[in-house]
Amino acid sequence: MREKSKYYIIDNKNMAITLGFLLNREFYRYDDRFNKGKKVYSFVDDAKFREALTIVSDFKRKNNK
Repeated sequence: MREKSKYYIIDNKNMAITLGFLLNREFYRYDDRFNKGKKVYSFVDDAKFREALTIVSDFKRKNNK
């Protein structure tokens, strides 16, 4: 069985910046190994991060109709 990762990867720069600002946390930026020339953004995957991700995702979904 595969162990759960301690990190959550996001491929949207604006979402990463928003979450970083709301959480007052730095995120890591890496080259996307599946899409040459693109970047991915990594956060520590904990309860506070998941709460912020849910709030931002719900807000985005409700306002993009």
